[in-house]
Amino acid sequence: MFFIFKLFIFMLILMLNFFIVSIKLNFIWIVFLYLFLFLYEGLFARLDNITEIYRFLKANVLAFLITLSFSFVIKINTEKLFYFFMLNIFDGVIILYILKKIFLQIVNIRFLKKKVLVVYDEEGEENIKSWFGNQNVFGYDIEKMQVDRIDKKICKTINKKLKNKNYDAVVLSLKKTNILKVVYLIDKIQVNVRKIFIFPNIYFPFYNLKTISSFSAKNVIFSITNNLFIQSNIILKNVMDFIISLILLLISMPLMIIIYIIIKVFDKTNPVYKQQRVGKDGKMFYLYKFKTMKDISKEEFESYLNKNPQAKSEWEVFKKLKNDPRVTSIGKVLRRTSLDELPQLINVIKGEMALIGPRPYLPEEIKEMGEFFEYYKKVKPGITGLWQVSGRNELTFKERIILESWYIKNWSMEMDFMILLKTVYIVLSKRGSF
Repeated sequence: MFFIFKLFIFMLILMLNFFIVSIKLNFIWIVFLYLFLFLYEGLFARLDNITEIYRFLKANVLAFLITLSFSFVIKINTEKLFYFFMLNIFDGVIILYILKKIFLQIVNIRFLKKKVLVVYDEEGEENIKSWFGNQNVFGYDIEKMQVDRIDKKICKTINKKLKNKNYDAVVLSLKKTNILKVVYLIDKIQVNVRKIFIFPNIYFPFYNLKTISSFSAKNVIFSITNNLFIQSNIILKNVMDFIISLILLLISMPLMIIIYIIIKVFDKTNPVYKQQRVGKDGKMFYLYKFKTMKDISKEEFESYLNKNPQAKSEWEVFKKLKNDPRVTSIGKVLRRTSLDELPQLINVIKGEMALIGPRPYLPEEIKEMGEFFEYYKKVKPGITGLWQVSGRNELTFKERIILESWYIKNWSMEMDFMILLKTVYIVLSKRGSF
């Protein structure tokens, strides 16, 4: 039923735009080409919102390029093709999001959902909350089962549930359970369920993990690729960063001029602040930001922290303060909207930063970064990144470097695009900003 539901949404989007643009009926095959590419990109599956938007945009671009390449042969109006493509992107994302929200969350239609049994231990509960929280974007009807151990009795209990109810899948999140016990459980229950999802309790850079199998061997080999260390990927990322940053800089230039004037008039200071940061290969560069702080010496700030133990404790953990006394009234607005970071587009164009990457760290933070610094200096720091869309200033220093290490090991263009999409949402919602 979920496939039919998705098909209905996509047909609604495509047919609506087809008639709005007034494309002739003998070109109705274009609609089916788009549908085929939606199917090819896996859009009929249960996906989280960001992945779904990315695949939807990708499928639309592919469909547009294919139709455009045939336009000169079959004499389709290229202007109408472009309008059709733009409408699909503009209203398609909105309609898809709204209808899924209405039918899966608000109205909560049961026949669109799939029963899923979630088996987890105490430490594995965190995975369940992050993947299957209140949003329920996957449309799963979750039944939880917490276990302390895996043995014959637990296997029998789970199999009994699987036989009595029509579960579409079993999700296993068993962090403190021995891997051999997890394999044993899978072996016992696989006969009674169509699909098993596993949160692994071993760490690999899974995003770029591939399996290699052989007819002459019974096991498989894991292949792990560091995509950000491949020269062609580095060139592609640099080119994309330059083009997108240049476009964003040109678009935002009028706003930047206004911000510059406001800071100059009201704060009577140099509106652009330069600070030394650590870049690729450990080289120092000057990061540009709009000035959001008063001129307070290091000694004055340390004196403030010593007088305020709670602030000092917060600084030691997060390297940030929610109520920083140095931030100006204009600075608070700029920080909450992330507009203070617009001048960093110049850093990207100069080749010192990337649009997406790890946070640009201060020289004095190198020591605290520990082994992560070896990964960090392999890439350019970014204006936004995985740290920005996963909690931002609410993350501790240690949590940030763990996330950024994961990003470097698992990088792909697809991940960068999804981070960019999520950054827009995070900035608009002002979550984790101060």
